[in-house]
Amino acid sequence: MKLENILNAAIGKESFCVPKEMVINGSFLAETSGQVAGTVNGDILVKGKIVILKEGIVNGDISADELIVYGRLTGDVRSCSKMIIHSGAIVNGNITATEIHTDKDAIIEGLIVKPGMPLSAESRVRLPAKTNSPFRENYKTSIDNPESLKQEAWF
Repeated sequence: MKLENILNAAIGKESFCVPKEMVINGSFLAETSGQVAGTVNGDILVKGKIVILKEGIVNGDISADELIVYGRLTGDVRSCSKMIIHSGAIVNGNITATEIHTDKDAIIEGLIVKPGMPLSAESRVRLPAKTNSPFRENYKTSIDNPESLKQEAWF
């Protein structure tokens, strides 16, 4: 039985849920919105909204229309129209989002980029090579020279 059928049967066709007792090793695509309370070791592509709950851990890249983080995300946000990072949440990776909101005690370790704004060669960051990732892009290196990273406020 496919994972998406299991998730849809458990929560209904309207959304999916990865319960806190569940660990998923592998990437998945969801046509509906959902939430993660467990652990996902892989990339996630959601056509809708995804919520990483306080207990939730995602070790992989995410693409979604809307992303709300209460828990921990270790990976890049590849594409997101709206992202909200709540107090106590930890995001360790680069973020590409049109709109981003962060609470005071949220932690972000990575670059924040608005879609459509190309990164200059000086501001690109080399990320470790990652296999089996349908969303991974190749970045040029400048992490060895942190002073060359340019900061631009776009919000």
